[in-house]
Amino acid sequence: MLFTITTTNGPEYTAGLSADNKVHVEVMGDLPIQPAENSKLVFTWYCEHNLGSWTYGTGFDWNDYRIPYQGVYTMQAKIEYLREGKTRPYAAFWSNRISVHAL
Repeated sequence: MLFTITTTNGPEYTAGLSADNKVHVEVMGDLPIQPAENSKLVFTWYCEHNLGSWTYGTGFDWNDYRIPYQGVYTMQAKIEYLREGKTRPYAAFWSNRISVHAL
């Protein structure tokens, strides 16, 4: 079971180090399952480029990826459902992969 992520800015992206050089990605549509009342969601965001990989752990259903280099970036997310006070998830799901090209 997958969930869907999509970019909400673009379609053209410019590589660089300023605050404008980013790709905003967020969850689109419904989650795979609704979390229980005593649960929290942890999102892990992954980004791959031929010059490096980045991982971000957040509690948000969106992420801003910095794009410092030119080329293709592949992005994916994982959502984990955790009960309060526990460190092991009772469910985890991967998103689709999306690719963007930074000029």
